[in-house]
Amino acid sequence: AGRGKAELVDDIAETLPSRVIASTLGLDWQDDAFIERCKGLMKQLNGFFNNILTKDKAILDAATAASKEFIRILMPVVRERADGKGDDLISMIWRGGREMFGEWNEVDTFAQVRTMFFAGSDTTTHAIANAFYLLLSNPDWPAKLRAGDAKELAAFVRICPLQPDDQRHIDLYFFGRVDDTLGNPLAANDPAEDI
Repeated sequence: AGRGKAELVDDIAETLPSRVIASTLGLDWQDDAFIERCKGLMKQLNGFFNNILTKDKAILDAATAASKEFIRILMPVVRERADGKGDDLISMIWRGGREMFGEWNEVDTFAQVRTMFFAGSDTTTHAIANAFYLLLSNPDWPAKLRAGDAKELAAFVRICPLQPDDQRHIDLYFFGRVDDTLGNPLAANDPAEDI
């Protein structure tokens, strides 16, 4: 804000999922420092999961430290809502966990909270970034989407998680084309038709 410009991936795609998740959990989604801290911790944990087979001590140590810090930051909130009476997702997790499993504790609840943050820290960010890329790389698409029907919008949403360089699949889903980007017909059994 106030800059007159935006870096769409850094300012929106990487921040929006964490803010939405924080909001549903009843956390302060408007606290920039909190959101940035949670995003940073998730990146450290993601680094571990993306390199789990390397057994790199530095990556493992960073992920362990991030996990401990995440517990330090969020466990007080998890404990504070243990009565399960709120309308936020943490309270609902407490209620639902007890209803479904009987024995349910703060570790169970925290695990779900951390999973919520983790779930939105990677794939959702990439899908939003790809949506920006696709819309900015294809100037006629925004108008087509605004004028299009639900089927066209659903096709666009479906391709957003795809890699931006997978133009054949993008063309197939968004435009209903059955040829590749060079105009060559796709074979009837082409895997692109099964996406």
